Amino acid sequence: MTERLAALLHAEAESLQVPPPDAATTIGIGRRQVRHRRLGTAAAAAGVAAALVVGGVALSDLRDPGRANDLAPASAAQLDGWAAASGSDILLGNGGTAEISGNVKSLYYTSAGVLVRSGASSSTDAVDSTYALIDDAGDVTDFSLDLGDRVPGTDPGQPYLAYADATDQPDVWNVVLRDVRTGEVTTTIPVSGAFTWGGWVAPPVALSGSHVFVGMDAATLDVDLATGAVTESDTLPASTMPTVTAGREVVEERRERGVRVIDVATGEVLLRVNERDRFLTLSPDGRHAIAVGWRTCTEDGECSFDEPVAQVYDLAAGTSREIDVSDASYGWTPGGDLLRVDGDSVDVCDPGSDECFSTPVEVDGRDLRLGGNTYEA
Repeated sequence: MTERLAALLHAEAESLQVPPPDAATTIGIGRRQVRHRRLGTAAAAAGVAAALVVGGVALSDLRDPGRANDLAPASAAQLDGWAAASGSDILLGNGGTAEISGNVKSLYYTSAGVLVRSGASSSTDAVDSTYALIDDAGDVTDFSLDLGDRVPGTDPGQPYLAYADATDQPDVWNVVLRDVRTGEVTTTIPVSGAFTWGGWVAPPVALSGSHVFVGMDAATLDVDLATGAVTESDTLPASTMPTVTAGREVVEERRERGVRVIDVATGEVLLRVNERDRFLTLSPDGRHAIAVGWRTCTEDGECSFDEPVAQVYDLAAGTSREIDVSDASYGWTPGGDLLRVDGDSVDVCDPGSDECFSTPVEVDGRDLRLGGNTYEA
């Protein structure tokens, strides 16, 4: 592995996203400037094709003898459903691969497979964004769905893509639920409110179970898909990008140095991290969170963590442990295990222990995208 490749791998973790700051700092281009400042120079990793290639070995032989610790074999549940992508190439947890046209912008877990957002570049704020579903067999279904620069939502336990769409009335939006198995729209629910803070073509949304959360100017709306009821959330702030996962959300404490994880239904605080220079994201099952620090990138794209140690939290147990992020990038599997990528392997790791299952890969290039992460800009 060359030093250049190592630098490109380090650069991927810059894309871990956090809820945005208040409306005054996110209007229009300010939205992009603030996030890019926080997460490093995203443009440094754009525009170059890449590939992920699985090492051809049996699952029982996938332990890497060069590692200091013997890596335990993964269960079928750990291997099921995860995805990693580089350029136009996608590696699936079951050992399969797929290729799409264009560059992968983001990977979304659904119960029907991995939904891939792609375009001419890997940047999510580019105007072109098409969507395709990759099932467990690696078959690709292209929906020719172009949503442009907007934030959609999926839930690993649901076969749907949710997003907001404009209507002919400036303050009325449709919340659309589309079945990724067929590409057909199954539900459309209108919501009302101004959206001026974010710069996207429509309000950002998050899908969690039977609820869609919509980030408007004056409130974050809670849309109950089962009943069609639309209410203002009592627990989520206005003018923010919702990232509700398994009924939980990371909320920035604007008057204090910290963030917290809350239960969206009750407002109960499940975790508080008293450092704003650490960016907290939840696992897809909502059981764990990972906090990573700032990254510094040079003009030629070489990036490194200012603090090469991340913290992983078990929300139920109230415990945490440190992990080394100096030479790897991190995402999640649909079931909530850590997905770790370094120069020559993809590891599936139990967030509460050092047990990992290693799949040898070759990584060539940049624009690495991992499932379980948000790459919105």
